[in-house]
Amino acid sequence: MQEKYPNSQVEISACKNLFFYLLANLSEFIILFIATTAIVLVLQHNLFFLQLIYQRDRAQKYPNRYYAVVKFQDPERSFGLRVTHKAFNFQVLCLVIAGCFTLVSRYANVSGVSWPRSSLDSPYDWLLEVVEKVPLKSLFPSFGQVVAAITWLFAFGIVLLPSLVKFLPLLSQNVRSQGLSITSYLKQFIPPEDEKDIYQLNNDEQVSKVADQFAKGSFWPGGDDVAKFILYFASFVLIIIIFPISINPKSLGLTSIFILFSVLLIAISMANGILWFLRQALTHVDRRLVEGKK
Repeated sequence: MQEKYPNSQVEISACKNLFFYLLANLSEFIILFIATTAIVLVLQHNLFFLQLIYQRDRAQKYPNRYYAVVKFQDPERSFGLRVTHKAFNFQVLCLVIAGCFTLVSRYANVSGVSWPRSSLDSPYDWLLEVVEKVPLKSLFPSFGQVVAAITWLFAFGIVLLPSLVKFLPLLSQNVRSQGLSITSYLKQFIPPEDEKDIYQLNNDEQVSKVADQFAKGSFWPGGDDVAKFILYFASFVLIIIIFPISINPKSLGLTSIFILFSVLLIAISMANGILWFLRQALTHVDRRLVEGKK
């Protein structure tokens, strides 16, 4: 049996058709398998990192384990975790590469979307028109596109896990039962012997001094500048994944420039919003954990 395509001299047999179909699916399976394996390995690595950080309750429960004790007085503001920078920065590099591949895949598969004509006079009305007239099926034409978007978002969340170092005391039942006081919060990071010699918490002035050192430490072990880059890039990719606006570089006018500028502005606002949320989560315990000593 042979199939002939109209206006074409190419003949493809059923066997060849099946071969190419199986080859395409096999390639897709291999790519997904490698990506899934990499994500699982990174997830295990980051969870192990968080479990390795010293917490007083954890050390009392498992006294025979080895722990990495954070140092509030680290001049690099990395809590003494500089040795982990290469591993986490490599994760960032992989996330950027995966994000670029995801964007290429999105534009390769969502190139036929009929976008409404944009106008600088009424950008808000244009956005409403996009939401009303552009069907979701045209933005995600296949199951593979949905999987690609979800997989990248999941990978982004995993890469961001190390930024939870400052929030580990929130997982302590003892800290929560004591009303999330700043003293019980800081004590979770401090071994009893260090509390006597290095980080004294006997009065409010001493607590404020230790909180000031804690506040100067970065949320991200590799530094807050790297964390901002991750959030800016991730926010930009997220917008394009959900909303792949087609821009013709040959006719890059004011409208196209305005759209690009708007996407960048929204991405920066989203990233700063996430950082603001992280800070607010700590100010819920005590503002000194974020603002330091006043």
